[in-house]
This record gives sequence, C-alpha cells and structure tokens, in this order.
Amino acid sequence: MTAFCIRLLFLLLVGVLNTDNKISVFSLHNYYQNPGGEDTVFQNENKLLQLNGHPVQKVTLDNDVINHFSIFQKSKMLWESTWNRDSQSRLLSALKGDSPDICHIHNFFPLWSPSIFYYLKKLNIPTVITLHNYRFTCANAYLFRNDHICEKCVGKSTLRSVVYKCYQNSRIKSFAVSSMIEYHKKLLTWHKKVDAFICLTEFQKKILCRSGLPDSHCYIKPNFINDPNSSETYTGRSHFLFMGRFEHVKGAGLIMDALESVSFPISVLGVKSETIKTNIENVNFHGHVENHKVHQYLKTSIALIFPSRWYEGLPLSILEAFACSTPVIASNHGAMAELVEHGKTGLLFEPGNASDLAAKMTWAWEHKEEMRIMGENARRIYEEKYTPEKNYEMLMNIYEKAIENHHKNKK
Repeated sequence: MTAFCIRLLFLLLVGVLNTDNKISVFSLHNYYQNPGGEDTVFQNENKLLQLNGHPVQKVTLDNDVINHFSIFQKSKMLWESTWNRDSQSRLLSALKGDSPDICHIHNFFPLWSPSIFYYLKKLNIPTVITLHNYRFTCANAYLFRNDHICEKCVGKSTLRSVVYKCYQNSRIKSFAVSSMIEYHKKLLTWHKKVDAFICLTEFQKKILCRSGLPDSHCYIKPNFINDPNSSETYTGRSHFLFMGRFEHVKGAGLIMDALESVSFPISVLGVKSETIKTNIENVNFHGHVENHKVHQYLKTSIALIFPSRWYEGLPLSILEAFACSTPVIASNHGAMAELVEHGKTGLLFEPGNASDLAAKMTWAWEHKEEMRIMGENARRIYEEKYTPEKNYEMLMNIYEKAIENHHKNKK
C-alpha cells in the first residue's frame, strides 16, 4: 500500500472518529454545462472537509436542465437571476430543519440568484462565497472582450456591457446579468448579507474591491491539488506541454504563431478548437488523458506553456506543474503574474506577444539546467502554499472569521 493510501485511510478514520465539535458545512453550487475548474474545486474542497471530519451536506443545481427549458422558462430564468423566490423553498427543503454552522457557496448563477444570501441571513447561518471569476464586476465574468482584456466596468456600472453585448453576445442577456449585479450593489447585499469572500489571488481581490466588495471581508485562499506523490523518476525533459482547452482565449493561437519561428516539440493535452490552425508537425495532440498520465507528461516536460489571453482565476494546471517540479512559461498578467515568479519558478512573457513567447521557449530549451532548478523551486512553492493540508488550515481560518463576522453583524 502506498504512503498516500495509508495517509488517506488515516484521514478517513480520523474523520469518522472525530466529527464532534467540527464545523458543519452546507455546501452549495450551480454546476456549469461545460465542466470546468470551479466544479472541480467544489468537489475537491468538499472531499477535503469530509476527510478532516466535517459533516458536509451538498446541494446543487445543474445548468444542463436549461437545455430542456422552453423559451418562456429561459426568459423567466434570466430575469430571476436577480431574485429567485424558488431558492428559499429549495434551501429549506435541502436543510430539512438542520442548522449548519456555515454555508459555503461556490456559484449561485444563474439558477439560485443572490436571493439565497437573504434567506440564509434569516435562518441565521453564516455565509462564505468563493469568487472563482470576476462576475461581481463583469457581465461575462472574464474581463475579456473582443480578443482583449477589458476593465471598462471595473469600479463603474456594468450596464455598459449592454452596449458591447458582453454576455453571450446578447444585449437582452447582458442587461439581465448587469441588472443583477447593479441591483445587489445598490441593496448592499455583499456588505450586509455575506460574511466572508474567498478570493483566489491578491490580484483578483484588488479588482473586486475596486468594484465595491468590502475589503474587510475578503480573504485570500488559493485552490489546491493533491500531491502526485509518485515514486517514478524521470531523467530527461524533452518537450514543452500545454494542458487544457486548445482554443483562442487560452492562447492556442499564440503557441502556433510562436512555433512558426522556432521548432520545438510540444504536447497538447486537451480538446482542440476547430478554429485553431494546427498544421505544424511538431505539435502532438493527445486529447483527454487520465491524471496519472498527465503527471507523466509534466515530469518529462521542460516547461508547461500557459499563454492565456485573459486574467484567469487560479489555474489548476499551473499548480499541477509546480507539484511535478515543472516550471511554467506564462503570460505576464493576471493570476499568472502572481503565481509564476520570473526566473525562479518559470518565465513570464509579454501577453499576446508570440515573438516573446518564442524567445522564452528558446531560452528554456537552451538552459535546461536552469529550468530544472526553477522546477525544484516550483515544487517548494507547491509544498508551502498549495497542498491540501495548507489549504485546509486557510479554509478553517476563513470559516472562523466568517462566523465571527456574522455574530458581529446580526441585523
């Protein structure tokens, strides 16, 4: 039995035997139609809480149901994204008379709506929400429009999104979403009804606090990944690696442009967009692969290439690279500029600049020993910040602060 399995068994036993006096958690989430990082974080955090002995009750809605809605139902859902009265009955039905110590919300849009914070306040349940994106200041949640970073609504009204059709390329839908954002700003929902906000990075916190979130209730806690904990050793690193959706917003086009001037092998793990031209011979597409194989690819890579054009939240693939002692070559903005320390845990290139990306890849190819040292540094950073154990400590501190804030502001 591996050391990891022994540790997991131990944690499970501790969880079973020590549930007394553990914070009980009511965990709420709205699943996306296309599964992504938020859904993974929701699942991982719940498992982490359960492994540490916390009673966890999950209640979820899934956007897949929208595919079966009539036009009337879709219109009703859109306008109810501001205030959904059905959320109260859903909550009461899920709680079944129980009173958990805390409610942790990951995503309430669009099927729950911010009305849940009012119902939870009436039930005297402290609330925490993890901010996985920039929805509180941006209708499309990404601060990205027309192939460029866009901060036009940061610190201002999001109603200008209607002009640009920011949400699903629709003025009507953009109006509905931005109305939800502005309505709850005016109601001071985020100041009065939420006890703690979890921001993934300092960068994200600054952006959202500029847009009206209370700085005093915003706490930074990154995501985490489990330690690959592999006993396998790899002596050669012979290629670069890209992980995720190989599409324009993720910088796929930048990689292809960069490879027109340099000739290095790159492996791509993930779904390939049909809009990206992939006629370069040294790009090898492997599609979706299992986790243990992902780690093998990482451990034989000179660097993970992460050329995202938007700011990102907190990419799990970068944490996976760090855990596998693999440095990262990333865009020098947003979450990437905070996660990757240039010259220490990887290299940063000018966002959107394929020539600079090619130059950084060339340097990495020619300085493999320096990249190996950066990989070792990255592994140390993972152990310091991104393990389940470290994350659990941070999460408990935030829960305690949320409960304290709740008792201070009972209104």
